Amino acid sequence: MSLVYSRSDSGLVVAEHGADESAVARALREHDRELRLVRQPSDTFECLVWKVYRSAGSERPAEFICAWTDRSGAPLPLSHRLVDMVKGLDRGSRAPHMDADALNAQRRERAEKDVKRHNQDLIDDHLPRVGRNPVLHRGQSLRMARDKQRAKGRKV
Repeated sequence: MSLVYSRSDSGLVVAEHGADESAVARALREHDRELRLVRQPSDTFECLVWKVYRSAGSERPAEFICAWTDRSGAPLPLSHRLVDMVKGLDRGSRAPHMDADALNAQRRERAEKDVKRHNQDLIDDHLPRVGRNPVLHRGQSLRMARDKQRAKGRKV
């Protein structure tokens, strides 16, 4: 088994032992005999993504459980964290589960904070700094007038 490196949303890099397809599929079947691990094309990227389905018999189509991707939809390397995620999504699990509405609200809040932060950065860039005079063009005649005043002993 090789080490697989993944990066969390906060930037933390996690190294874990990679798993092969048969080991993960076997762990999913041990958790629930109806679970199936399938590799399918991604909806957003042109690559293959691991997805978990629950078969409901021959009369009904399989129920989609989850896809093994990051928040942007990029595929993650196959590992046993997929099994942990499926166990957390199980209806009888005590793991905290957020529905799609709560996740969308969090995404909207993050986007609003980013917009406010970017707007504040733009405002800060355009406003003059405290204690710094704005730079104005000073001609040669102004310099000569100041030199005359200084020659007379005045502070200018």
